[in-house]
Amino acid sequence: MKGFTDFFIGENDEKITGMLKELDFDRVIFIKKAREKLDFDNLDNYDGVLIDVDSKEKLRQFVDKAYARKKTIIVQAKDDSFNRAALETKKISILLSPETSQKADFMSYRNSGLNQVLCKIAEKNNIAIGISFSEILETKNDKELAERIGRIMQNIMICRKYKTRIQLANFASKKEFLRAALDIRSFGSAMGLQAQ
Repeated sequence: MKGFTDFFIGENDEKITGMLKELDFDRVIFIKKAREKLDFDNLDNYDGVLIDVDSKEKLRQFVDKAYARKKTIIVQAKDDSFNRAALETKKISILLSPETSQKADFMSYRNSGLNQVLCKIAEKNNIAIGISFSEILETKNDKELAERIGRIMQNIMICRKYKTRIQLANFASKKEFLRAALDIRSFGSAMGLQAQ
C-alpha cells in the first residue's frame, strides 16, 4: 500500500505528527491559512499555504508570494472563473473543495464546482483536486451533507474521466477532526475513488 499524506491547517506540532503517525499517515504537511498579506510574515513553522481569498488579483499576488518561499500551495475553491485562474497559474498543488460553490444545481445535473475544462487544465498542470474529510465531518445539516456528498461523487467521476488527480485527506484545523488513513480510504472507495 502506498504511503498516505495528510494535511493539517496549523503550525508544525510534534503532537499532531505523532497522532497522525498513529492513524497510519506516513507524512503530514502543515498548512497556514492566508487571507491577508500579514499571514505571510511568519511561515517558518509551515510546509504550505492555504490561500483563501475572493479576488483573482489577490490570488495571483498570494500564489507568487508562496511560490517564492517554496511552499506547497493550496487554493480554496470559489466560482468557476476563480478556479480556472487558480488552475492556470501552474504553481499550485491542490484546488481544495470545489464542491462548496454556492451556486444552485442545474435541472439535469449537480453544479459541483468542476467541469471538463477545469479538469483538463488541472490534469495538464499536474494539480490535484482536494477533498477535505474534516469539512464533511463538520457539516451539520443532513440536506447540506447529502448535497455535498453528491457533488463530491460527481467530481470524482469527472476527475476519473479526465485523469485528474484527487487528494483526499483530513485537511483538519482541530485534532478532534483527525481521522485514520483507513477511514479516509474507505470513504474514498465508497465515493468511487480508486486507491492511488
